[in-house]
Amino acid sequence: MKCYWNKISALLSKDMRDNLKNPQLMVMVLLPVVFVSIYRFMDFGGEHLGRDYLMLLGVVMTGVMVPISFLSTSIAEEKEKNTLRTLMLSNVTGGQFLLSKGLMALLLTLVVDTAVFFICNAPVKMLPAYLLCAAIGSLGLIFLGAVVGLLSKDQMSTGIVSAPLMILLLMPTVFSSMNSFFAAAAKFVPTTVLVDLLLLSTDGIALTEPVMLKNLLAALAWGVGLGVVCLVVYRRDRLDR
Repeated sequence: MKCYWNKISALLSKDMRDNLKNPQLMVMVLLPVVFVSIYRFMDFGGEHLGRDYLMLLGVVMTGVMVPISFLSTSIAEEKEKNTLRTLMLSNVTGGQFLLSKGLMALLLTLVVDTAVFFICNAPVKMLPAYLLCAAIGSLGLIFLGAVVGLLSKDQMSTGIVSAPLMILLLMPTVFSSMNSFFAAAAKFVPTTVLVDLLLLSTDGIALTEPVMLKNLLAALAWGVGLGVVCLVVYRRDRLDR
């Protein structure tokens, strides 16, 4: 077991170094922070956007940019370079490879969500609950990003799949309060549960409250469901093929 996690740690360290040097991938990570920072100080008819809407925008952008676009592109890049075949000489499995990528996406998601938290001036005492909710709510999106990466033959093809998918995940949640169609569609995307969790956490709702438990269970359901999809796709389309 120790050897297994030593390999995961080494892969994670390698992935972080390689991807943080990639300008294209770093743009995907930093974009939510840039947008929230700009909108934080913009004037809309004499008023600024409220904290909740700013946080909604930042969290949902992070949820689609990092797990979906960043993660899928990173996996596709490794497939394109046949990296796994080289790693297999060091007795690294495809599962370890994907777990490392998923952990990297989760860590970067939490870092960006934390930046959004402070930009929006949320209460600092709510940060631990906020990060826990961010981690649980992001699981399904990370699995979905891995599926896109597994199904894509190269980096170019990830854009063809991930771009419309990100729009489908982003628009219903962002515009749910403005349009009945988007409000109905928002119930069927995991980004809505993620945003609800984080807004509840910054409002001081305890993790044991019924409304919080309901959303936590919904987030876990998305995670388990998309995790099963990811497993099926992985077993069908091995990374080293």
